[in-house]
Amino acid sequence: SNTVTLLFTNDVESAYDPIPAFWLDDQAMIGGIAEMTTLINDIRRSEPNVFLFDSGDIFTGALAKLTEGRLAFELMITMGYDAMAIGNHEFEYGHEIFAWQTNRAQFPVLGAYFHYHATDHPYAKAHAVIERDGIRIGVIGIMGQDAVSAIIPSFIAPLDVTVPAEAVQRSVDELRDEVDLIVLLTHQGKTAPMQTDAESDPRLQRDIDADINLAGAVAGVDVLFAGHADAGTPEPVVHPETGTIIMQTYGQATHLGYLQLELDPD
Repeated sequence: SNTVTLLFTNDVESAYDPIPAFWLDDQAMIGGIAEMTTLINDIRRSEPNVFLFDSGDIFTGALAKLTEGRLAFELMITMGYDAMAIGNHEFEYGHEIFAWQTNRAQFPVLGAYFHYHATDHPYAKAHAVIERDGIRIGVIGIMGQDAVSAIIPSFIAPLDVTVPAEAVQRSVDELRDEVDLIVLLTHQGKTAPMQTDAESDPRLQRDIDADINLAGAVAGVDVLFAGHADAGTPEPVVHPETGTIIMQTYGQATHLGYLQLELDPD
């Protein structure tokens, strides 16, 4: 089949239980990892070529802290994630603990242009190729400066994070001719207010401007799944020049992102 189903989350932030959906008229509770996993597995059974991605902020909250992030990774392993980008909350216990916990993951944990300070030595993988049933997806992860600014400085001081567009383009150029689809996972934009339930309240300073700008600055990205701003996109945003499809969920495990594409066999 040339149909590809891309599922995505962002900013789950250890919101493992459903929360009261007081802003919705038609349901009492929303979200939760058990409900989301059931939905993901239903889609895997009913749709072709399903892939699952996360755009960062898997750590934070009491259970993540208690386990130094192990629980977040164990849940993602159980849920069958294919790749994730690194978010600012991943550094809440320092860069060493996060790096150690990534050893547990059987999926790539991506952060292009993360280098140890003043060196060319990478802290994380920039990109990976996920292949299933003959479909190859190149996945790239990137963090933006706003997200870096949301980290306790000493926890990330040993690392340099700069120049997202150049880092992404380098990975795209490496992968483009070898894959059917390039998916960019970003963690940038404006820092979102924590744990708000009012989804698209216009007073919240949330937007995907940084992602739109990045999609315009890089050639060859098919899909951009964003994180950090929790700026939900009920409809995908298509960049007018590059055609990159940009999407993001509201975070907190309240919504599962869904994008189905038909690949042109030529």
